[in-house]
Amino acid sequence: MTDRSLPRAVRLAMPQAREVVVEVAKRYGVCIRPVPLKRLDTHTGKWEIISKCPSCAKRNKQLRMAQCREGWHLDEEPAITPDPATEEQRWLVEFRADIQAQRDQADRLGEDTTDLDAVIVGLDEEINQAGMRGNVLGRTAPKRSRSTRRRQDAPDLPKRTMTNTTLGRVFTSSDGKVYRPSLFVTLTLPSYGKVMNGAPIDPDAYDYTRAARDALHFSKLIDRFVQNLRRVAGYDVQYFASVEPQKRLAPHLHMAIRGTLPRAEVKQIAAATYHQVWWPQVDEVRFEGDHLPVWDEEVGYLDPATGEVLPTWDEALDHHDADEDAQPAHVIRYGDQVDVKGVLAGTPDAGQCIRYLAKYLTKSLDQALDGQAQREHAARFVDALRYEPCSPTCPNWLRYGVQPKGAREGMTPGRCRGKAHKPEHLGYAGRRVLVSRKWSNKTLTEHKQDRRTWVLEALGQTGDTPDPHRYVWRPVPAGDANVPPLAVRLLRSIHERQRWRAHLRELEVQAAIFRQLRRWRREERRTAHRRPGPRRTRRHFPPHLLPLARDREGAARHPPAQRRTPHLPQRPQRLARIPPECSMNTSYKVKFWDIRTNTRNDGKSKKPRVISHTVRWTVGNREKSSTFKTKGLAESFLSELRQAAKSGEAFDADSGLPMSMVKAKDARTWYSFAVAYVHAWWPHAAAQVPRGHDRHPGQHHPHPEHRRSGPSRG
Repeated sequence: MTDRSLPRAVRLAMPQAREVVVEVAKRYGVCIRPVPLKRLDTHTGKWEIISKCPSCAKRNKQLRMAQCREGWHLDEEPAITPDPATEEQRWLVEFRADIQAQRDQADRLGEDTTDLDAVIVGLDEEINQAGMRGNVLGRTAPKRSRSTRRRQDAPDLPKRTMTNTTLGRVFTSSDGKVYRPSLFVTLTLPSYGKVMNGAPIDPDAYDYTRAARDALHFSKLIDRFVQNLRRVAGYDVQYFASVEPQKRLAPHLHMAIRGTLPRAEVKQIAAATYHQVWWPQVDEVRFEGDHLPVWDEEVGYLDPATGEVLPTWDEALDHHDADEDAQPAHVIRYGDQVDVKGVLAGTPDAGQCIRYLAKYLTKSLDQALDGQAQREHAARFVDALRYEPCSPTCPNWLRYGVQPKGAREGMTPGRCRGKAHKPEHLGYAGRRVLVSRKWSNKTLTEHKQDRRTWVLEALGQTGDTPDPHRYVWRPVPAGDANVPPLAVRLLRSIHERQRWRAHLRELEVQAAIFRQLRRWRREERRTAHRRPGPRRTRRHFPPHLLPLARDREGAARHPPAQRRTPHLPQRPQRLARIPPECSMNTSYKVKFWDIRTNTRNDGKSKKPRVISHTVRWTVGNREKSSTFKTKGLAESFLSELRQAAKSGEAFDADSGLPMSMVKAKDARTWYSFAVAYVHAWWPHAAAQVPRGHDRHPGQHHPHPEHRRSGPSRG
């Protein structure tokens, strides 16, 4: 417990223990909102309480980066050939055909088919459980057909013959080197009005309605772009894309494309891509305020004034299709800004593009807000989205006199619970990451299994694939006495992560030492088989037998170089370190300044470009600074410095760092210790020591004076 005798200001300055637990959990990658579940082991029959981590954005970000990296520059076709059907699967389909025939015959005779329908449902479930995907009947609902004629205001596109491949063009240089370039494309929406620093200059002139509708249907526009891209490219183009908000809050697309196309063609495809929304018109508002449709159990929603039944969703679409002069409710297109960049595998640009694709996966769309003007702009944008229909099932259709698809009691315009109407999504209801089916030939679960296998192998454990049917999971009811408190579960997870990291560090050190020893052995074998020179004996004696080895008879040679007398003060100086607090000039007088933003005017825009951020502080009377690429890194470093000063820690006047950072910086691993030991021993080695032996400082080397030397040459 906190000492209550301390002043209130001192107690309030102390960090909360629970907050420190959460902070440490985040540092170790522990989920701070674990979900308790009961797990039954079917092999042992034992129940356990397990804390499962829900979908974690930061963890999925690493998986997505690995997925993008593996599939971007493939040089072989991904193998997606399904396995042949088994005898059991064939028998189930044959039995399903017999039951379907009996059901059709009973329907023709007017008999009751309830029992046969139940049998068919059960058979369909067994077919899926037997390892077959999809439905036997496929798509049964009729699909509305629209005119495929292109709009007159859209340019035509070239069309190439399709080839059955997912790989792009290959280029060979004059020296025989093969290049397989790919593309990184950025697509944006058109302008809705002049903006400055992410907010419109004139909010009244800004077209919020069009911006809201474009955001609602942006995912359909992406599908149209991919279709046109494949028609023009002439092969099955594969892509990895992410959707993120611009500063003006409009969504835009970053897409990594396998293969390459001329930049002019990509821009032509973007200019010719559009999507027409064939929905009922929403220009006329029929019901608002207190004048809203009323619900009737038999027919659905009625007009409160006339009692007229509102048309259903299908009836409204039929009426719209019957009108030959009908226009789409909305047409969405890309803007003029299209950026196309060529990327080669293994280059720094490829890694930078992959990081850029995954940059916003840990953030929601509304986290880009910066400043009061942009927050007000976001509020107006959300208000424009409030009454826009987001899907056929949206309650906002009642506002325009149409019953939503699957209408039910309690629907109210302006209170849609869909994803698009939530402020954190800003109208975009699609997926943030879009990956084609033949990108890396792996799902996210398979990439996760690869990471798990690597960790298990590094820990020296078996990496066998777990049985997916071994465990049965059940939710834990609220108030279960067997579930420990959240803080206890966090502490247990932190301890587990500490143990894992310590084991991994130990394995890394062992692997580094093993690699160095293996390198020494290779060099020793190489020197042992080297042709002997005129001053080297053909016999290879162990080091402790060299004084007894006789030189062969021959011409007299000069005596070998004598080993210098070792200087004891020089050897420890290379390895031993004086404690920093005993040798450094430290000070407790520390002052921090604000972070300085470094900008550069490249001449392309009026606003200077931010290039880095500098943390500034003083230790004693000496100014110190450290520059970082992003503001987040600078703030994190400044926070660590403030915490060290607040805890009363001394600062080094030379480096400007607190003593804890200096000690961590000077920490030495076993590998670095071994390398330093070799470097310290090497200058004092005798000139006649063979190279195969001088790589092993731990072996005993006799003093040169103990060797026998041949007669001098006179």
